[in-house]
Amino acid sequence: MSLIFFSGLRRSEICQLERRYIDIENLKGRVYRPKTRDWHIFYFDETTRNKLYAYFISSDEEKNALNVKTGGINYIFRRLKKDFPE
Repeated sequence: MSLIFFSGLRRSEICQLERRYIDIENLKGRVYRPKTRDWHIFYFDETTRNKLYAYFISSDEEKNALNVKTGGINYIFRRLKKDFPE
């Protein structure tokens, strides 16, 4: 979750993210945006880096960097919406 909030990535971009494009040491990454045909650079904080590092060493990359699908991310946001109504 912290990656979504700190990076400003869209849900679809999280699902396209590959670990090879995440620079853990320099607190940044990039994701390709097919609609605009360019790379988007994003940044994150040290807490997020530590969480990413821990996750990466504990879980292999299968679907994408975080092994999530859009449905899983949508589920998280639906749950959060209950606690943070508009």
